[in-house]
Amino acid sequence: MLRAILQARTGRAYLAFQLATELRDYCNSSDQETRMRSRPFVFALCIALTTICVAVPAIAQTTFGTILGAVTDPSGAVVPNVTITITNQGENTSREVHSDGAGNYQAENMKEGIYTVNAKPQGFSELTINDVRLTARQTVRVDLKLIVGATTEKVTVEAVPELINTESQTISASVTSTEVLGLPANYRGAGSTSPYNLLAFLPGVTGDTFGNISVQGTGVNQAEYTMDGINTSSIRSSGPQREMFPSAESISEMKVQGAGGGVEYGGAADITTTSKSGTNTFHGSAFEYFQNAALDATRFTVPQVEKPAKSANTFGGSIGGPLFGKHTFFFGDYEGMRYRTQTVRQETVPSQDMRDGDFSAFCDSYNANQICNSTNPDASLQLHHLDGTPYPGNIIPTGEIDPRATAILQFYPLPIQGGPNNFELFNHTLNVPNPILSDQFDIRIDHTINTKQNVFGRWTYKNRRTVSPSGLLLPAETDFEHDNQIVIAHNYAITPNLINELRGGISRVQFGGNFPLDGPAFMEELGLNSLGPHFPPGGFPDFVFEPRGGIDAIVHTRPDPQLNNNFQINENLTWTKGKHTMKFGFDARRLHLITAWYSGSSAADDYGDFFFNGQYTGNNFADFLLGVPYYTYVTHTPPRNIDGTTTHYYGYAADTFRATQKLTLDFGVRISRMPPLYDPINLTNFDPSVPGTGRVIISADPRSLAATQPLWAKAVNACNDVNDIPGYAGPDPSFPCTPFLTSKQAGWPKQLRETYTNFAPRVGFAYRPFADNKTVIRGGAGIFDVTTLGAVFFSVAGIHDGFQGNFANVGFGEQDFFRFPDVQSPSPTNTGFGTQSFFTANQLKKKDPYSIQWNLSVERVLHGNTALRVSYIANRANQLTWSPNLNQPLPSAITPNPNPIPFPAWNRVRCRCAGAISTYESMQTELIHKYSHGLTFQSTWTWARNLSDTESWPRSGFDGEITGDAMNQYNLRGDYGNVGGTRKHRWITTMVDELPIGKGRALLGNAHGVLNGIVGGWRLSTILLVQTGPFDTPFLQSDTTGNSIFGFNRPDVAGNPNDFHHTAAQWWNPNVYACPGGVPGQDFESGTVILSCSNVIGRFGNAAPGSLVGPGTVNLSLGLAKDFQITERFRLKFESSFTNIPNHINFDDPRNNLSESSDVSPNGTFGQVLASRIGDAGGNRVGQFALRLEF
Repeated sequence: MLRAILQARTGRAYLAFQLATELRDYCNSSDQETRMRSRPFVFALCIALTTICVAVPAIAQTTFGTILGAVTDPSGAVVPNVTITITNQGENTSREVHSDGAGNYQAENMKEGIYTVNAKPQGFSELTINDVRLTARQTVRVDLKLIVGATTEKVTVEAVPELINTESQTISASVTSTEVLGLPANYRGAGSTSPYNLLAFLPGVTGDTFGNISVQGTGVNQAEYTMDGINTSSIRSSGPQREMFPSAESISEMKVQGAGGGVEYGGAADITTTSKSGTNTFHGSAFEYFQNAALDATRFTVPQVEKPAKSANTFGGSIGGPLFGKHTFFFGDYEGMRYRTQTVRQETVPSQDMRDGDFSAFCDSYNANQICNSTNPDASLQLHHLDGTPYPGNIIPTGEIDPRATAILQFYPLPIQGGPNNFELFNHTLNVPNPILSDQFDIRIDHTINTKQNVFGRWTYKNRRTVSPSGLLLPAETDFEHDNQIVIAHNYAITPNLINELRGGISRVQFGGNFPLDGPAFMEELGLNSLGPHFPPGGFPDFVFEPRGGIDAIVHTRPDPQLNNNFQINENLTWTKGKHTMKFGFDARRLHLITAWYSGSSAADDYGDFFFNGQYTGNNFADFLLGVPYYTYVTHTPPRNIDGTTTHYYGYAADTFRATQKLTLDFGVRISRMPPLYDPINLTNFDPSVPGTGRVIISADPRSLAATQPLWAKAVNACNDVNDIPGYAGPDPSFPCTPFLTSKQAGWPKQLRETYTNFAPRVGFAYRPFADNKTVIRGGAGIFDVTTLGAVFFSVAGIHDGFQGNFANVGFGEQDFFRFPDVQSPSPTNTGFGTQSFFTANQLKKKDPYSIQWNLSVERVLHGNTALRVSYIANRANQLTWSPNLNQPLPSAITPNPNPIPFPAWNRVRCRCAGAISTYESMQTELIHKYSHGLTFQSTWTWARNLSDTESWPRSGFDGEITGDAMNQYNLRGDYGNVGGTRKHRWITTMVDELPIGKGRALLGNAHGVLNGIVGGWRLSTILLVQTGPFDTPFLQSDTTGNSIFGFNRPDVAGNPNDFHHTAAQWWNPNVYACPGGVPGQDFESGTVILSCSNVIGRFGNAAPGSLVGPGTVNLSLGLAKDFQITERFRLKFESSFTNIPNHINFDDPRNNLSESSDVSPNGTFGQVLASRIGDAGGNRVGQFALRLEF
């Protein structure tokens, strides 16, 4: 009957029946004890298999690898039915497999480690191959060439390192424990124990200024991060949780899979870290790493600042070995960091006279009435009362100074440089402490149940604390990050041909902080109207002096109490049948994100933002003293944190078909369903289908309607015919009301965005044209997921239950003029029709992003342990998120623009919409040498071109889940250009070399005693990085289109700005630029490189995104270590390492704003380099010493 049911299932019927047959054969085996113990599991497995075969399978992660090969006799004929025993040397555990009729054998789901492969065939000598290295997710070919002889004769061969991938299309790179600990990356000297920064030195990986990485052209959110197979990516940002990595002591391998991944893996790039396990012998370490400012060089800055103090120690230890006999092993470690350092604060503060209202020094000549009559443009200020009457002698009477200004000034220090009355740029420059402390531990236990089953569990915990200076005299904020991950995995060889893996885990990251100033009490003291009455703790109001670049603003943004939680279960089943190895699996992830709501446009939110520009008295600080801002933000954040949950489902089915001894084919399909995060209260979306007003859609939960902020409802003139909003008097009948509906009333999904089921087929091949397996041609193509998580979700959270009004002040004496304690006019302009913005909507039918990847590689073992790979790698991402303003009018050359905006009821309507693309192509050459005479090196050159239309926002980094605002919603492809962080040429070389000197080595091989102690045991490690510069985009602040988007435009260009003699003072040629419609080189303000554009010509500038090429990077890092053998088992290591040892100055990105000037550069900053680079290994020299005891 079961057979009949299964046969009725088309497509999967034969597969299901064959799997059931395998289980039946197993249950009829003679191992009664094992069979009895396993019946419950087998019964459960049968149910799971039925589900897999009759339903849709899903994606799952694994860290296990495969050892396979062919068994042949001296003539090359295959030898079937040979028993092969594969033994993990560290744990002394074995698994038996048999060669099939074609002479092939295969051992699936093998843990990372070093193995022995043994064969005892009849009529042939026993063959043993030692030291077969298997890394995570690797397939290693170990062919067994038998020798005729008696079975009692033994032939032992040392395994040749797996230099090339002969079995699949996958392009990957990795660093082992030796390289994680030995390469001179000095990540422990940069304020973190996380080895995340080491990833940027792997082939195909490129870092940017901000510490983000791209793998083979992917965006930041297109790479998936896992630890022992459980996802560790940030839910909030869809990027790496950088501190989630375990201690370097417990890392066995870090692997980057950048192209051609199987359907088991979701993203186009997969970054997995595997942990160390204990072995059958005890081993461990104790260590201390030391960093000090004396070992570091001073970073280049303009103006030059002093080197900050630093004294840091990282210490700890590890131990692993057998536990409870020969079947249980443990490994544990502890690592602590005390990073005591300072950061340089360069601040500009008002002088004592200015605080007292005395601005007499701002004019160098007065008449008899104490009115300024100077002709010196730098010293001719004349302050005036609000009514325009001059202040004699530029002195404001003490009685006119607003008490709120006095209260704020208690948090402004007096100048340090030049004395208390010296008012100049950076007159308050000092080093302030910002220590970082962390403690972490990892513990892993492995247990072998029997020859067919094993299980392991790991717990990683990290507690990181930072002290972040707040600026000026505000107290420092203390923040914490708690990282937890628990992983449990069970591996079961049900039969030699049927392997099951069940894995589960939790990844949890919690952030929080404390700002010790009582913000709510201080706001009560200020007594500003229209703010509060509730103030979330941890904030401070924002007072801004414009134009910026003069007196420093004072503000404190409240800490973010954030929680990222991922509970994950995945299942993998591998079934080998003849030439086919079939894999099936599913993966379910319960995601939970809690975060506070922030407006994004306001630094202070509920505490208020107040801007002063001098329009009332002639000086911005004098306006502040009188309590008269020209512009304010009034914000009311939702009283409840954003709290979103969702469950993602993935699955896969794959077949690896070994068509011939030389050709392997891979076929697979992946399915995913990734519903958006859901918050029953805070979600709000915008429906543009209703002309003029659009529709506002909120969650259907009654608590969502009850949470609506009445001020927001009034600002958008919400209709109340369907829903009665508490505290809202109703719409103004003078204007159209904005429909306000719940998702249920509108017929929308509860997440306010559609959910799609995605299918992703993939194919690949590997062809070995010659019998020696030293050459392989491989390639493939496939579709990969791009997961959308918290950044897009955050866009629609906290809108209708919060409020932000932007209020422009008017002239003194006018009806709507206001001054402190009022922060808005009696008739607020922002609550009128069409003044409220919607930040930010999600497109209802927003398709899930995906990428299409294809690659072709040729690999060849050149000689011994050296191999060469040449690859073409391409990646096309589709349906990427971009951010247009849906309320943008069509451009016009007429002023004012006669074209209507689509939604007069709104100001701006930003959307997270689908439809953007990126295209990446590269040629990559890799030379690798492994494990030969103590030398391992990897050298890779990548020649890449990466284009995207999400590059409108000028920067030189990589995109994440969301991007900056698009310049023109009517021409998305107008933003198509070079991706900022990509380097056209990148050459990276890493090397670890145990120098061939001393006892048993090539030089002084007979050295003993003292001589060997001096010359032996040295190890050299290097990282060499040479790359061209990142791409950047010129921009200016003007509106030449008549579309009312201020501050975002590109100039016209005629010529190549990069064809120029590059200096730090002027990296690019500014004379090729003009205002849109202007003449290059003739639109600058006299004697400057500042474009002053006022003409409206109905279009944007034609300068392309990513058309500027910034400074390149040359970096040589060097490590030198010495081993001292104390006893046979104990050795002491002294290590020294220096990044950028020649301290080559790698310039940071030059300024790219053609409208910008500063007090340092009053004639414009475009093309100026103001500092050396800090990201992507471009920083100043950083040194580190270490002492390690290992056994």
